[in-house]
Amino acid sequence: MISYKEIVLLLLLLGCSSVVQSRSCPTVYSDVNSGGNKIKVVWNARDHSNISIAISEPPCLDLDKHLVVRICSNGTWLPSKECHYVDFNNVCPPDFKEEKGKCTYVTQPQMWDDKCPYPDASTEVNNHKNIWLPFQQKIKHGAYEYILPDENYGLPYSETTLWEHSSEIFYGNSECVAKTSSKIENVSCNTSFSRVCLYNHNSFLYRCPNNCVPGGLGSNYCFCKSPKNTSCTLASLRYTYEKDLLYDLVGNDVCLLGPGKMLDNHYLAINKHSLHLKQANDGNCVVCKTEPIAFHDHVVLDLTFKASSQKLYLNIYSPEGLYKVNDNVQVFCFTDATNKLKYRVNTKEKFDSRFKSPSHRRYKVFKVSLVEDGPGYYWCEAFLLPTMEVITSNKVLAHKGFKYREYSLRLKIKDLCAFSRVDCKIPTEDFIGGVCKSLFTSEAFNTVSNVRLFRIYDIDTVTDTVDVLVHLSVKSKLSNKEEYEILKHTLNSLAESNVIIVFFKSSTECFAEVTNSGSILHWDSTLINTKAVPKEICVRDDGTPITRRCFGDFHVGAHWEDITESCSKSYKVSSKTKLLSSLAHGNASTDRPVSLAYITANTSDFTELDMHYLSKTLMHMTGSRPPTEDLVADVSQIINNLMQSNSTTLRSSQRMLNATDELLDTFESALNSVHFTSSSILLVNSDIIVHVTKPFLNNVSGISVRGLFKDTKFLNSTVTELYSNATFDDLVSHNDLEIAVYVPEALLKIMANNEPRSNLANITIVTTIFYSDKFFNSERDRSDRVGSRIVSVTISNREDYLEIPIPIIFKSRNNNKQKRCAFWNYGLRSSNGTGHWDTLGGDKMHDSRREFDTCFFSHLTNFALLIRWRHRIGDTNSDFTKTMSNIGKLHDDILSTISNIGCAFSIFGIAGIFLTAFLFKTWREKVGTKILMHLCVALFLQVVFLNLAADEFAKHSSDVFCKVIGIILHYVTIAEFAWMLVAAILQFYRFVKVVGPMPNRIILKACVIGWGFPLIPIAATCSIDIDSYSASNDGICYPTGLAMYIGVFLPIAFIVISNLVLFSLILRNIFHLKVESNKGTTILKRQVCLTVLLFFLLGMPWVFGVVAEIIQGSWLSYILLYIFCFTATLQGFVLFIFYVILDKSTRILWIDWIAKIRDKYK
Repeated sequence: MISYKEIVLLLLLLGCSSVVQSRSCPTVYSDVNSGGNKIKVVWNARDHSNISIAISEPPCLDLDKHLVVRICSNGTWLPSKECHYVDFNNVCPPDFKEEKGKCTYVTQPQMWDDKCPYPDASTEVNNHKNIWLPFQQKIKHGAYEYILPDENYGLPYSETTLWEHSSEIFYGNSECVAKTSSKIENVSCNTSFSRVCLYNHNSFLYRCPNNCVPGGLGSNYCFCKSPKNTSCTLASLRYTYEKDLLYDLVGNDVCLLGPGKMLDNHYLAINKHSLHLKQANDGNCVVCKTEPIAFHDHVVLDLTFKASSQKLYLNIYSPEGLYKVNDNVQVFCFTDATNKLKYRVNTKEKFDSRFKSPSHRRYKVFKVSLVEDGPGYYWCEAFLLPTMEVITSNKVLAHKGFKYREYSLRLKIKDLCAFSRVDCKIPTEDFIGGVCKSLFTSEAFNTVSNVRLFRIYDIDTVTDTVDVLVHLSVKSKLSNKEEYEILKHTLNSLAESNVIIVFFKSSTECFAEVTNSGSILHWDSTLINTKAVPKEICVRDDGTPITRRCFGDFHVGAHWEDITESCSKSYKVSSKTKLLSSLAHGNASTDRPVSLAYITANTSDFTELDMHYLSKTLMHMTGSRPPTEDLVADVSQIINNLMQSNSTTLRSSQRMLNATDELLDTFESALNSVHFTSSSILLVNSDIIVHVTKPFLNNVSGISVRGLFKDTKFLNSTVTELYSNATFDDLVSHNDLEIAVYVPEALLKIMANNEPRSNLANITIVTTIFYSDKFFNSERDRSDRVGSRIVSVTISNREDYLEIPIPIIFKSRNNNKQKRCAFWNYGLRSSNGTGHWDTLGGDKMHDSRREFDTCFFSHLTNFALLIRWRHRIGDTNSDFTKTMSNIGKLHDDILSTISNIGCAFSIFGIAGIFLTAFLFKTWREKVGTKILMHLCVALFLQVVFLNLAADEFAKHSSDVFCKVIGIILHYVTIAEFAWMLVAAILQFYRFVKVVGPMPNRIILKACVIGWGFPLIPIAATCSIDIDSYSASNDGICYPTGLAMYIGVFLPIAFIVISNLVLFSLILRNIFHLKVESNKGTTILKRQVCLTVLLFFLLGMPWVFGVVAEIIQGSWLSYILLYIFCFTATLQGFVLFIFYVILDKSTRILWIDWIAKIRDKYK
């Protein structure tokens, strides 16, 4: 076979002869054996010049099934014969069957997991047998659902509209479906059948730039028509269908193709009719082969349910990365709320963002229809481009109100054939659901309004038994507990119908009960995934409350956590806690807003239990009466008072009882429930600002805050109302601007067009600004910290999305850190019951000015600017940063392993030094050994208390215990460095200042420095903020913030720099030592060994650690961190090697001791 390159070589050779008389090539006919048939192929030279290029009719293919182009040169066809296959397709690749613009490919028999050659394949089944069908049983014992991305996606086999159902498939253990020679049946996915792959020839899963076309079916590149001087990879003809694509692309122009020069300065060229050989100057364009447009943003499907309006919305971020039909995103939503295990519900597009966000990230909003059957989980699915991988949203429990009480019931139903002799042999979900309904038709279950099948655990066709989970929707006037007990008793009657009750629970709550585990405690009914405290005041010895979680989910129901603890008998409960408990349980008749404001005036002694009682009291207080403007002022004052509380108490109250989330939710609910009579209200406290405005009455839609002072916080700041036409440039012209937020005029115009004119006067915007993040305590990513004030914006009667985003301007801090715009996702609305920061719907504007950071949000809640403090790379909105996050995690894991191994060696070395000192008095009485022993004690204590500080018990059992551990760890850490400084000074006297005696009472003076100096940074840290010793965002009991920099970083940096100077002076002195030439090698070895010893003894590895922290984020920082972890953790082991193993006198002591022991036991 003559290759394309050989054709080029022939052209070059032929091009050297210009004297040959021009002759055209004759029409040539040849026969090609294609698929067992002889096909006549015609070569016709249409260009009558001496050299021309031609494609046969029908087109010929070479052994690689690439298009064959022949050259006519002076009456001779070159190559003489080059045709192995024939391609009759105009728009489809070779081996595909082309018909009416459709491309069909039938694979060889293959297992289910082996797919079609390209994504986006549909299928055709009517004229084929022994083929896979596009149905799969995705839910155990569920329906066989359609899996291709068209209007039938997710529908069961019986509801699809693909073809006439000539036969019914039955349910079974096999998950896949095939059409055999005789019928359609479910089969094992490991068997082999052919797959019929059907494509539209012009359907592509990627986008091309302007003036470009996709490269054809199955390709992942574009052809672009560009000016002739464009530098690019020229397109080459490989397939027949590419010829027609290029004809249409270039039009009447003559464009040059690749792969390069074919004859002197001649290129292969193309216009709308044919191929040519042209000189470079003859063409007026080129055809480039380029990459398609990349999908930069990470696609996210986010379902949100608004319980107040009973509406479910799907927010799709970066929808351009999803599969579309006729430019419509193909998204499919499902629920398990009907009597089917999976039921597809309708969706309707409500909004498509037309604005250009700062990150250019687009989003769409769909409204998801809710079914009438009852509550259930909803989720949505779509197809990612270009892989067609299925992406799934979060699951959300949604409903049209809890009209009935819901109970979870797991049953084992025996003797299915008693219900139907035919259907029981191969039971379907419809049959099983009908059987479950029939069990509750008697009068005994007249309160049961609906029975819904939620799960099929097992089907045993041998014993005719099914194991299922159903939900009972019950309507009754009795209390929850009374109704439950009656139903539980009535269910025993099902035993007569060969039914076994596995469990019966409430689907939503754990019922009130009494426990006795040393203390008799009364527990109120509690919602799933929340914690409760008993009615009695019950705490541990450290004052933390004994709590109890209600576990479970809506499917399987709720159950209480076991209680094994009893109340402390020694802890004295304060009178304040007793009063708050009385208020929370409604036993006090005082004016609660006034009394709470008085009680919270001093929160220094508040406990976690006090916070919980306060949140419950506020919840009852705001819910028991119509909220008023005065009530809002009172609650604002209470929240402001609580923000003066100890940060550790607030964090632990959130962790234990979700107290701060409940307080925030109660506060927000109160603000949104008030019917404000004034057109504008402004409440300014030290830690919280509340602003209320009616923009259609006063044109005010936000506020700005300027001139903050740390001592007075918001009290002496300047709060200015902002009009809706405010601009960024106007706001940032004030250098003392702290924060600004407003609803844009464009959004107000949209609201005005969508609302009746009579309602506009009542539209209210409520803006709340929190001075700090004390109430926003996340247990998730601890590398993120809040780097701004926190802003909450709510607009009355607004849905969960905004057509125009709300801008928030923050005063810029920490410009060298990675920043993200985030919102607070309430734990009360999440499945795990804990709040956290999230970044969906938040865009950060990239501005060259570094004084301010601007965020844009497309929904309403609490907003802030997050700053990534620790070096962990990752952003859930980017595939690239996800990869970097994995790389960062890998480095962290490796570094942790290296550190653990190094610490183990170090502990071994320290133990060896202690043992040597214990056995040999002469050795331990040396001054150098005494200094070494003190350093080793500090090293050992640091390892012990570092592990204690990171232990979960230390962090969570008691704040006092955590602080004590943190202070001790702080002390021994500084002591370690102080003793390294002492060692450095001692070595300086030994090797540099060699003249004169050593200082008097050197050990006493060394102890003053080694054990006394650390007290100074400890005192400084405690005076700045003793609460900084509590469990921090870095996950250990250790100083944070300003206290860390002053109390830890500053003294360590001082000692490391001092030791580095002394280390340099010592090295300079010992390496300038003059020796005789015959002793030079020995002295050099000693100098190198001494350098290594001093490197570890003086803590020089910490230089690498400090520099790595300063330049974090670069590749060099990782190299320095590896060097640091390899060296710093081995300090104790290296000291053992040098002071014990390599020291000749110490080695003799050990040899003599071992000899004595050996002689003794001979």
